[in-house]
Amino acid sequence: MEILDETDANLLVQHESGRVELVPLSPMNRLLYEHDLWGLLREGDEILMIGATDTTPRVEVAPIEDEDNGYNLVVDDLEPLHLGPHHQSRLIDALVDYYESDTPEQLIQMFDSIRNKQIRPCVFESLATKAPFSQAVEHEDGGWLIYDHLLLTFEGKFHHPDTTSRRVSGSAVSNGSSQEAYKINVQSTTKDMDRTLTIDGQKFRLSDNEMEFFAKSIWALKNAPNNQ
Repeated sequence: MEILDETDANLLVQHESGRVELVPLSPMNRLLYEHDLWGLLREGDEILMIGATDTTPRVEVAPIEDEDNGYNLVVDDLEPLHLGPHHQSRLIDALVDYYESDTPEQLIQMFDSIRNKQIRPCVFESLATKAPFSQAVEHEDGGWLIYDHLLLTFEGKFHHPDTTSRRVSGSAVSNGSSQEAYKINVQSTTKDMDRTLTIDGQKFRLSDNEMEFFAKSIWALKNAPNNQ
């Protein structure tokens, strides 16, 4: 296949059969025809590998077998990030930017921004067994119970799990709606913390929400009363 001509709107392409075709110059077609990403974006049998530099880590984009428009985005040797079909437009734009700028920075930003909305309980379940948390933390479905009385939820909220609000109706008093009557507000500073965490030899790149959870758990260990 050969590109015979290019305008701002179209590519004039000659196929191996000799057939000439006018192709709209969309971001997807730019990747297919100009950068030959057919195996990655159409056949699903090739992996894009971008080597590490002094300023950027290694990046890989790999199609997921038997999942149309599904990909794994890998940064360094961190846990792969699953990209579903709803991420395709953003992935295409990030790939175009890579070929235009010769840096995978937009792919890395995509990795971080999607991860930044996630808290993975499995990561913190493992972390709860490590020092200094192992003697103070009990991992629960909803978060970490610290010193047997302070719950840090996976939504990043502190409250005492045994404290409930009360609702008064006439002469009757009953439990209210699971209001968090005991709260602690913490202004966590995470800018100086390392985003990469290694647990049992596996590297994890923490999201913003995970960084906040991590920072708050460290604060609690230092400042909450130890009733154990």
